[in-house]
Amino acid sequence: MIFLMGFSAGAVSNSARSRIFYDDREALFITHPAENSRVTTSSRMSFLGDSDSRHKLYINGEEVKTTPNGFFTYYAELALGENQFLLVNGTNSEIITITREAAGDWTAPETTYYSTAIFGSVEADYIPRFAYFDDDLHGKTPLMSGTTFKIIGERGDYYLLADDTAVFKNHVYQLGRTINSLTVSGGEISFRNNKITVSFDVTDNPLYEITLNEHSAELILYADRDLSNLQTGASYVTEISKNVQFAPSAIIYDIEFARIPTGYIVRFADGKMNIDFRFAPTCLTETFVLLDAGHGGGDPGALGPPGEFGSMEKDFNLYVAQTAQSYLRTLGVEVLLIRDIDYFVQIMDRVEFFSLEPDVIISVHANSAPLSSDFSSLSGPLMFYTLDTSERAADSMITLINDSVSIFTQAAPEPRHRRQNFAMSRYTGGAAMLFEMGFMCNPTEYELMLNSTYLDRMGTALGMSVEQYIKDLMIAENPEVVHTFAPLPPPPIVIDIEDIHPTLAEAYNELDINETLNQYIILITVVILCGALMCLPSAFRKR
Repeated sequence: MIFLMGFSAGAVSNSARSRIFYDDREALFITHPAENSRVTTSSRMSFLGDSDSRHKLYINGEEVKTTPNGFFTYYAELALGENQFLLVNGTNSEIITITREAAGDWTAPETTYYSTAIFGSVEADYIPRFAYFDDDLHGKTPLMSGTTFKIIGERGDYYLLADDTAVFKNHVYQLGRTINSLTVSGGEISFRNNKITVSFDVTDNPLYEITLNEHSAELILYADRDLSNLQTGASYVTEISKNVQFAPSAIIYDIEFARIPTGYIVRFADGKMNIDFRFAPTCLTETFVLLDAGHGGGDPGALGPPGEFGSMEKDFNLYVAQTAQSYLRTLGVEVLLIRDIDYFVQIMDRVEFFSLEPDVIISVHANSAPLSSDFSSLSGPLMFYTLDTSERAADSMITLINDSVSIFTQAAPEPRHRRQNFAMSRYTGGAAMLFEMGFMCNPTEYELMLNSTYLDRMGTALGMSVEQYIKDLMIAENPEVVHTFAPLPPPPIVIDIEDIHPTLAEAYNELDINETLNQYIILITVVILCGALMCLPSAFRKR
């Protein structure tokens, strides 16, 4: 069954709509592996390309399944040395040579500990920080500009810090001085604009770790000397306890809140360390969402089977982000797009938008995979998060999105959210995720994304997932207001895809035509009725 939303994506810009295209050249075209990717150490490799849909495709005599538009993928086994593949498609043919080389031995980088510690700092915000030997690079609390720390060694591209974490060397500058006694003193709490600010006096800007729980926060300050005395008294702070750790030296505060904390932002300025603990908006119209349409301009992102002769990742990203923005704005949510046309924004410039302190950040992308993967086995939306504070949002959002779009593929994928280190998901002030709408390298999924009906549904589902996440937070804090929430818009049209057309792609095109015809029928009916009503007065006068 296919469910079509009543919501219109009319707010998607014409430039974004015009870039959802496919140039059917009735030719054979290999997108992957590109010329510079035909030497590998992998035992298998995926081909991806476009063929003339009027003819069958054969690779080394074996017929290869293609989509209605002629898109295809082929997972090839590789022997050591040269491997030749003859592709035949009607009158088109091409020979691809893949060279497999023997894999070399990999040596893990050595860990070196310094005999004398040195001290460093970072000059930018949201610098990634990891556990020492965590191969998945799962993020610890990112570091804000000015954070100062002791460096006790190095391993490959990382500096090792005294708290058993690591930072990339290229993010750190050495202070050139020794810090003999980092002191934390004072301690004040204030409440303003839906956030609680905890403030300390510091001699240098201490390394820190913050963990949020259901109604509490654990704050660790790595300092040599503790003169702090944080007390309760502010609104929504119910209890504070303090412990001292000796190896390494640290102050540990446990802060209990009457409300549920959703994020935090750390700032250093004028000998002060300020931590803003943030809470859920009290209504949708107080919610601020930042949407990032990944890539853009000269950076196309991932390519699909037809390469540059069809829509690229940057095009899908912008279309879906604009659709989500339009949906959320109908609810009164404030939404900002980092880019709303086809141009490139540097990643650090995107991160600068974190200073606006949104409640939710979503970076919209379309997925890709290494050539050694089996492209045909990869499908479905994914939601990535970096910090534990975003796991709840990632879980609920991808569940709703998968439920909404699986009806197009007649599948019911399990909700999938994964922890991974991405710059756009290191924001600590609220939920921050990187959303992958599907796989560009899967021919069937790419063909789906070429259909505007599917993209409209995807973007709407993304907007709905943000709406539901915010509502869930509000309900958790105040269950009595649940009755004031309107339910998610039900899909008013139900169409059995098998009754329309035997293939998915043609069925979607048929749906677009039906939708247009329905609009014309409604318009003609309204015109006729208006004409009849205008004639009524004259008819009565004649009587």
